[in-house]
Amino acid sequence: MLSQFICKPTRSFFVAAAVVMMGASVAQTESNKSQVQVGSVKPAEWTGNLRPALGSHSAAITVVFFIDYQCPSCRTADPLIRQAVSKRSDVALIYREFPLANHPLAKPAAIVAENARDRGTFDLAHKRLMEGQTVTEGAIKDAAHVAGVSTNETARATERIESDRSLEKLVHLAYVPSFIVIENGKSTLMNKVQILDYLK
Repeated sequence: MLSQFICKPTRSFFVAAAVVMMGASVAQTESNKSQVQVGSVKPAEWTGNLRPALGSHSAAITVVFFIDYQCPSCRTADPLIRQAVSKRSDVALIYREFPLANHPLAKPAAIVAENARDRGTFDLAHKRLMEGQTVTEGAIKDAAHVAGVSTNETARATERIESDRSLEKLVHLAYVPSFIVIENGKSTLMNKVQILDYLK
């Protein structure tokens, strides 16, 4: 079922019911629509000169992970993606924020992650935010403490999250986790199943 693989913004009961009934075919249709737009975005726009969480800037392949810290599917995908990337010397992993409006703790978590990115402690915050079954207010505060940052929204964090959202809207990303794979100057949108198969 689609709900096992992705999180989507909630629009209405009827849309949600239709998504559940149509299953993976809906994700594929949305993916096809988005894929048309993905190629129009330059690779540098996807990476945004962000320091990879894993791998090197010079890696031949870059995976951009659009994440919502409150999304169950993102939380199950993250350790699998990190493990797969860590086995590849030619792959770098970059995170970008996609906090869904129906996940109230997703944006506060994203703010801490982005505050930590500015301090150079993103991975410390990220790992703490991803511990456990779900993100909690306590985990967000702990992540901020471990990373040496504030939980308060900063102008820089807001700017980066808004930049990420602009990209998502530009290519009509409709679910998380979403992955952009950049290889040989070409950008390809993948879902969780596709990226794990790709990284084998």
